[in-house]
Amino acid sequence: MVNMTDRLKSAVILSIISTPSKLGLWNEVTLPPGEILRGLNPVQRKVQEIIKQKYSGDTDKVSDLIIESCIRKKIRIITIWDSDYPQMLKEIHNPPLVLYSSGNIRESRMISIVGTRNSDVKSEEITRKISGRASLMGFTVVSGMASGIDRNAHLGALTAGGGTIAVLPGGTDMVYPYKNSDIYRMISESQFSGVVSEYPPGIGTAQKWTFARRNRIISGLSEAVIVVQAPLKSGAMITARYAVEQNRDLYVCPGNAFDDNYSGCNELIKQGASLFSDMNDFFTELSPGSESPGIQSFEKRESKNLEKPATQTARETEIFVTEEFTGKVELKIIEELKTTEIVIDEFLRRNNFSADEMNQGITVLEIAGYISRKGSRLCKL
Repeated sequence: MVNMTDRLKSAVILSIISTPSKLGLWNEVTLPPGEILRGLNPVQRKVQEIIKQKYSGDTDKVSDLIIESCIRKKIRIITIWDSDYPQMLKEIHNPPLVLYSSGNIRESRMISIVGTRNSDVKSEEITRKISGRASLMGFTVVSGMASGIDRNAHLGALTAGGGTIAVLPGGTDMVYPYKNSDIYRMISESQFSGVVSEYPPGIGTAQKWTFARRNRIISGLSEAVIVVQAPLKSGAMITARYAVEQNRDLYVCPGNAFDDNYSGCNELIKQGASLFSDMNDFFTELSPGSESPGIQSFEKRESKNLEKPATQTARETEIFVTEEFTGKVELKIIEELKTTEIVIDEFLRRNNFSADEMNQGITVLEIAGYISRKGSRLCKL
């Protein structure tokens, strides 16, 4: 019988070896890790430089130090040979041989929400709404705990009381960026959330390539990836490319055609990514025929939260709506929908808004469940 400690040590050693692709390690994962390790000669057992700088150049010593550190810091080690290794991640090209996790990485359906660090207020609002609704529908929201869109993806799920997973470019004990320490703390306190990484404790984030490698895990864990706001050259675009390679559903929120921070989103849409504008449609595509009870349950819960006393005045209702939606386009749409449906082309001619501003406003209101778009017309739900 194989000693479980030896099995774990062998798996950790395989995960820290340089050039695993050249060694063909992923072609042999059907074998026990100890058997794969015995097939390597001492020269091939070279420690990755990023690991060597922190620990040692000796694989046996490094693995012992890593396992000891994980025990001390209560970090769980999940290997690709374990039954609780995420099944969807196991199916991607070159999955991590070992995952380090802190918190609760439960078995559930997952979606990823990603975007730029330099996000605007509107895209952050959209992100929180998508994330919050997805959480209440039972999905775990995955992102990279970066500033901007990632932060709001985690925040939306946590605020809704749902689960979220932060995939880090360094060890799970290394908070990056530090200003997201509050999100890290909230995740650690959530019974449904956790932090994962393919790097052991103590590994920092100095190397840019660790961010790119991290992104394949974000998409790999998920059945769908949503890009909210992203320039052409961004980590979110790398995640989108991984999503396509991994055969994941890719959704993109539209943005201003003249805003560089949306240039990546618009390019993805041109290349055939699905347009994200309606939460119900999104869940219908993910789970045809099985999502309706969940959506109805969520909408009842949300409407209950938004219920106002029968004695509430029209003025109070107006104040409530203007606090919820602050964009000029949204407020104008809400105002006109009080009396009639809106024909989009006629609305644009009457008001001094661009088509891009109109699309963004419609997206915000649709995701919030305030309006429905029927072809060229908008109506209040």
